[in-house]
Amino acid sequence: MVVIPAAFSLSPVCAQTSLQREMKTYVRRAPFSMAVPRLPKIPARVKSIIQFGAVGDGHFLNTEAISRTIQACAQAGGGIVEIPPGLWLTGPIELKSNINLHLDSGAVVLFSRDHSLYPVMTSSPSSHTFFVMSPVYGYKLQDVAITGPGIMNGSGDS
Repeated sequence: MVVIPAAFSLSPVCAQTSLQREMKTYVRRAPFSMAVPRLPKIPARVKSIIQFGAVGDGHFLNTEAISRTIQACAQAGGGIVEIPPGLWLTGPIELKSNINLHLDSGAVVLFSRDHSLYPVMTSSPSSHTFFVMSPVYGYKLQDVAITGPGIMNGSGDS
C-alpha cells in the first residue's frame, strides 16, 4: 500500500499523479539501478462505496456494498473505488482488474473478527494444500492499486 502524507488532501485522481512523482523519487534514491515501475492504468471514473449502501459507523458490515461498488466500477471498464472518512467494517474484499481502491484521509477499513467470513480454501480441486481467504484478494488481475492515506486494519489480533 502506498501512503500519501495526510497533510495533503488529494482527490483519488490527483493521487495517481502524486504517486508517479513519489515512485520516481524512490527510484532515484535507490542504492541500486532500476527502472521506474509501470503504474497501473486505471480510468479516472470515481464511485464511492456510499453510493452502494455502505455505512461508516464501525458496526454495519459493508462487505456487500464494497463488493457492489467494485463490481460496478469493473463492469464500467474500471476506475477508482473511493472509501471516504469513516470506520468501515467489512469481510474480505475481492479486487478486480483496472480498480484503484482509494482510502481517503480519515478512512479506516476494519476487517471483521468473524472468522467464518474467511473460509478455508484449496488452491485447486485436486490440491491437499489449504489456506484461509485473505482480507484483500484477487485472481489473475492486471492494473490494480490500493492508494490513499487511509488505514486498513486486518484485525490480526483476533
